Amino acid sequence: MANGYEVITSGTFDGTSASVDLTSIPATYSHLEISCTTNTNQAGYRASWMMTLNGDTASNYGYLGVSQGSGYGNPAYSSNDTSTAPVTMGYGPGADAGSGSGGDMVGSWNLWFWNYAGTNLHKTFYASSGYASGGAWVMMEQGGIWRNTAAINQIKLEVYDSTGSDVWASGCQYVLAGWT
Repeated sequence: MANGYEVITSGTFDGTSASVDLTSIPATYSHLEISCTTNTNQAGYRASWMMTLNGDTASNYGYLGVSQGSGYGNPAYSSNDTSTAPVTMGYGPGADAGSGSGGDMVGSWNLWFWNYAGTNLHKTFYASSGYASGGAWVMMEQGGIWRNTAAINQIKLEVYDSTGSDVWASGCQYVLAGWT
């Protein structure tokens, strides 16, 4: 493996799934990065994207974030020192996200893990997400910790809404890559 960035896996959502489970992540890199373009099947709101590490749904996550956007209101932050998974990592647009035009609002996000394969430290992560449409925009930055020293070998990513009917829209793409 050459120094730098190497794609581990990538895929395109087919419009029927609410999650992707990235498994058997090799411990051969220094850091991990996940990038995704997002849209969901829901109209009129932004959908949350969430993560779970190594299947751990206990109160082992903590995070702090800030979000801001045009027409979005005041800056906000969330903090929870004992959050259970899945952890809300950011926002992406719904199918029309209030724009009324359906396909014009697509978001993107990146998620980074440092020293993910080490077994002597808790894992830290950083997420950046945003979307724009018709002059409106929203951005969210978030950092956090997973209080576990196990190497990360599984990452589950989910789209979430309170009705449980949300799915990643057809054509959304994701890439899991390793940095050396």
